[in-house]
Amino acid sequence: MSRVRAWLDASPLAALGLALMREATGQVEPLAPLVPTRPAALRRGKRIAVPLEGASGSWRASGLHPDAAALLRRCVVARASLVVSGATGSGKSTLLRSLADAIPHDERLIVIEDTNELVLPHPHAVHLECVPAREGGASTVAALLAHRSAAGGEAPLLVDLDRWAPSLALRAGLSAATIVDALVQPGRERELVSRWSAVPFLPGSPSFHASFDAARVCALLETVAEGRALVADLGAGADALEHELLATLDRLCVVSGTHTAQLQALFCAVPLLERAPCAVGLVVTAADPEDAARIAGRVGFPLLAAIPSDPYLATDDFAARAPTLRAVDELLRSLH
Repeated sequence: MSRVRAWLDASPLAALGLALMREATGQVEPLAPLVPTRPAALRRGKRIAVPLEGASGSWRASGLHPDAAALLRRCVVARASLVVSGATGSGKSTLLRSLADAIPHDERLIVIEDTNELVLPHPHAVHLECVPAREGGASTVAALLAHRSAAGGEAPLLVDLDRWAPSLALRAGLSAATIVDALVQPGRERELVSRWSAVPFLPGSPSFHASFDAARVCALLETVAEGRALVADLGAGADALEHELLATLDRLCVVSGTHTAQLQALFCAVPLLERAPCAVGLVVTAADPEDAARIAGRVGFPLLAAIPSDPYLATDDFAARAPTLRAVDELLRSLH
């Protein structure tokens, strides 16, 4: 190789090629070895905070009034409650780091976040990250109810009415016409109903919230049900409790887990549920019957079923253990 390289270096073609490469790259030695370099970056976990006050590089130097900076510092030291809000990229995290820098360093600071993003310049900060509960939510219970009923000889129509995050079709592995497709194709509604195993199924759509019309949805459900029982996954949130839609139901099954956040959401929803124009019952997941009965007694709704902890439900699998199936059977009997 050394002889070939020496011959190439001595040839006129090599000199011409080097001249062209120098002109194209602007480098005196365009064939110099390329050395991989790592871009400059902050050390992982580097704690940086813009001070509230200071001559330069501070909030005060950037335009924050001195009285405002002093007030914020006094609020932090006095342990007053502060709410920092704003649009994405507006500087909420930067301001929080500055406020945290004013917390005395002999105090323990606990940070709770949905996603661990806020690294605070405090020597005694403990960061906790939220882990979403996965005990099998309303979608899983609705699907198990429909499939269990089909196994008993009566297959209901399963409809995903979640306006924001419909998940049943994804979990079923189906790619089919959705409820939005059925709404815009009058006369073909029955043809657009799919099947999930033995269950007639009409999937939801993420764009359903943009075109939701309660009267049209009620008419569609009456058309596609064709006299069959209907199991609808309404989703979560206050907008799921549409009065006109609830008025067509025989029973509203409210599904709740036993985590603090889930129970708090249930207790807060009680005033809305009390105004529902249909019967309301409670299904508690990941709970034994005694605990489920206590929760039902607290919210004031009859307990329809207590579904025990099940590792299959925890991963949203539709396989289930025998105790879970017995609980679903109990729920079916309570709906008769």
